[in-house]
Amino acid sequence: MADPLSREAKELLTEAANKARGEIWTPSYDVGGWVVSVAEREFDDDPEIRRRYLEALGELVSSGNVEQETTTKYVLTSKGWQTAKLSAWEAARVPPSEEQKLG
Repeated sequence: MADPLSREAKELLTEAANKARGEIWTPSYDVGGWVVSVAEREFDDDPEIRRRYLEALGELVSSGNVEQETTTKYVLTSKGWQTAKLSAWEAARVPPSEEQKLG
């Protein structure tokens, strides 16, 4: 069984699917280096967070959920769209109450 995606990778997927037409960007900045950007949100609060989200993007590419379209633009693959939908569904699930478990 494949390793599950990290929390950061799932966050990038759902943000891209819900707010950015499936696009993830990695613009370069003179001072801070590369940063991951989805819609209006940039994942660059500090160097550690920036690195975690850059690694999450690499995780998404290597797992086949995202592919690089240009030097700075990444897009969700069909697998990525399905994974984003599944992640959103899992996040919205409510655990059954004790009565339902015993029922």
